[in-house]
Amino acid sequence: MIDGPEGQLPSLLSISPSSHRAQAVAPERLREIEGRFPMTHYGTIKSYDAGKGQGMITPEQGGDVLKFEKSDLKKESSAPQQGQRFGYETKQVGGGQPQAINLRQEEQGEGQGAKHRDQAKQQQS
Repeated sequence: MIDGPEGQLPSLLSISPSSHRAQAVAPERLREIEGRFPMTHYGTIKSYDAGKGQGMITPEQGGDVLKFEKSDLKKESSAPQQGQRFGYETKQVGGGQPQAINLRQEEQGEGQGAKHRDQAKQQQS
């Protein structure tokens, strides 16, 4: 078993290609890696206040509702509506709280399953 600082388990293990050994990755390094390779999450708009330019999004995978700001919307031309599906990344803000950033609206029916269904329908025509 590989222990991290003060007997804590590390956040992530990596395998060194040259030695094929597992190495613990420090939390600071993990944050740096995550910053370079953002992961897209999906959720639906819970609320949006156009006057304040702030809103809330509910993650599809569960967890706490996340805040976002108008400046985090990729297309600022129209206000997001409750129930719309958006893709987003997260960042840590004051106090380590996650916030949704780089929000982009997903088109109706978009996603891997819908794409495969559309391709199958086109092949049948």
